[in-house]
Amino acid sequence: MGTKLSAALVGPDFQGEATAIEIDGQRLSFAAVDLPSPELDASGVHKHHVLVAKRAMSCSFRDRAVLRRFAHRLAFTGELGCGFGSELVGEVVALGDAVTSLAVGDRVLVRCTYPRPEGTHRIPGVPTGQASNRFEILPAGNLVTLPEGVSIDVAAGLPIAAQTGFGMLRRLLSSGERALVTAGRSITSLVAIQLLRQAGWNVTVVTGSEGVEARLRELGAVEVLAGRTVDELGAYFRSLDPGEKFDVVVDPFADVYMEAVLPALRLGGHYVSCGFAAQGIALDRELPVSRIMPRVIGHNLTLHGQCLGNDDDLDAALEAIEAGRLTVPIDSVWTLDQLGDFLDRSFVAADRFGKVILRY
Repeated sequence: MGTKLSAALVGPDFQGEATAIEIDGQRLSFAAVDLPSPELDASGVHKHHVLVAKRAMSCSFRDRAVLRRFAHRLAFTGELGCGFGSELVGEVVALGDAVTSLAVGDRVLVRCTYPRPEGTHRIPGVPTGQASNRFEILPAGNLVTLPEGVSIDVAAGLPIAAQTGFGMLRRLLSSGERALVTAGRSITSLVAIQLLRQAGWNVTVVTGSEGVEARLRELGAVEVLAGRTVDELGAYFRSLDPGEKFDVVVDPFADVYMEAVLPALRLGGHYVSCGFAAQGIALDRELPVSRIMPRVIGHNLTLHGQCLGNDDDLDAALEAIEAGRLTVPIDSVWTLDQLGDFLDRSFVAADRFGKVILRY
């Protein structure tokens, strides 16, 4: 199979035209690079895999840390470049001999299931960090066919947020009245807001950004606390009367919000988080056990950690999108000749709202 240009992170030895952006204080360079297609060993090591030709991809928050690791590797290996990104839509172009769940020509998206179901030939969790590679060999079990009613752009930005959002809500109370969602522009939060509202919850959303209140209300937020610092939020939540407190808190960024939002929970409330804002870099705020645990113990709070979700979570998300019950906001869509714009919206733009998609 021939080669086609891929969006790639490039190393210091790259001689062509490149776009540089700064991510968490590190300057990284990207370019459209002619990377060779991998060869599928259909009867050997890849018998449970398929070769996928990409049609669209996107980056998730985890890619900030992944890119720094890849840049370190390129600095020492002399490689021309490597792909990046965690979510994709593609077309199956070749099958391993043991694959029966897919066929050549199927349009697929990634399934980011964690933990890995027993007895499967899958990669646990997110199966790729190189979604921008035009061609990639992936386990068939980590892919699911794209339903007709789901667009390529939505599917290319869906799996991590959908499986995490549905997974987090499974961990919480089946019924309640008041829910607090932090990091309102996070794609996981945008999914959680909709799911909570549809389940009958009164949803309050916290966001550091002003000017997005109307869009958050359109998705289901009843109240939006915008533009407040973490310290201001902490003081506000500590001042709430018992009847004003929340049954649950959904917090994608524990290192930013956890200490501030725990006082917002009622006696016996539930807190769930799926990650950190500081991806592989030093935390700006410490989370001392000596301050957090007295609140947890004294108020009988339940803390939940959530890493992605299961197969049913993604299936439920796809069904909800087809039925019009779930929206995945799309910030913008770009092509390879607009790589710099795609990177800026993905990693730099402070006003991003929703997923940023790169189409091939």
